Amino acid sequence: MLNPKKKRTGCYLAGILAAAAAISLLSGCGGGTPSLEEALKKTASYEQTSIPSPASDSLGGEWTVIALARSGKAAEDGYYEKYRANLEKRVKEQEGVLSENRYTEYARAVLACKAIGIDPSDIGGYDLIKSLEDFEAVTAQGLNGAVYAFLP
Repeated sequence: MLNPKKKRTGCYLAGILAAAAAISLLSGCGGGTPSLEEALKKTASYEQTSIPSPASDSLGGEWTVIALARSGKAAEDGYYEKYRANLEKRVKEQEGVLSENRYTEYARAVLACKAIGIDPSDIGGYDLIKSLEDFEAVTAQGLNGAVYAFLP
């Protein structure tokens, strides 16, 4: 049988540990967390510094442009124009073919264009949307191709 004094000490100890755990959990919820505005501002700045000339590519390209445009934070002067110029250059060099088997390339470019207010039906004289109308080509990539074709 437990000594009543030891039992009481154990209860006090358990209570103190529970209170300490609760305090440590609650103390992480305040002060040190930046506001949403500050986090968006820092992220936008970081992205533009990391990717100074956005290209037509999944890494270092459309996703950055889309994220910046959708965040509501202003991009640096000429940032979106650089993307358009890089996209037009790629489209012209490849005679309108961004990919022969990955039609998500077209969908991603269309999403980026729409995010920044550019008409994707006339990029360097090519209609990027038209490529997404070919059901067999779009679905040949699998489910991703079909899903991405519906996004724009």
